[in-house]
Amino acid sequence: MYAVNLIIRGKVEKIGENVKRDANLGNRANYTYDVTPLTIKVNEVIYGEVPENKEVTLLQFSKVTDSEEITMLNEGDEALLILSKTSDGNYWPYMPKEGIWLLKNGKIDSKTKHPLYQSFKGASINDLEKRLKQAANNKIRPFTY
Repeated sequence: MYAVNLIIRGKVEKIGENVKRDANLGNRANYTYDVTPLTIKVNEVIYGEVPENKEVTLLQFSKVTDSEEITMLNEGDEALLILSKTSDGNYWPYMPKEGIWLLKNGKIDSKTKHPLYQSFKGASINDLEKRLKQAANNKIRPFTY
């Protein structure tokens, strides 16, 4: 997991205002996209380091709406988050579908359709945490094909 800087369990404390973010494509194109910043209170660090205040800003693609394609977090949601740090100190999900796992009653769920992650849907969060930590520490894929 080369691009992963942080794996945490956290809770959405605040949803910021939707903003347009520049894709930084240089001379190729002038393109912006919707981003909703979320303040995440870190409850547990599985991999990486978090600021002293135990909060990170997650940049969620699109606006906060129910999406068929990706898990959209809402205030109060608890989740396991697999994150990549941005150049401005915020975080993106590792992948829009595989980087966000909702936690409900000790079980996890994601909108991933990737066959390597399917077996963890509805599983105990501890199983996925263990596999992800090992993969992040070794900079490898968490599953083999």
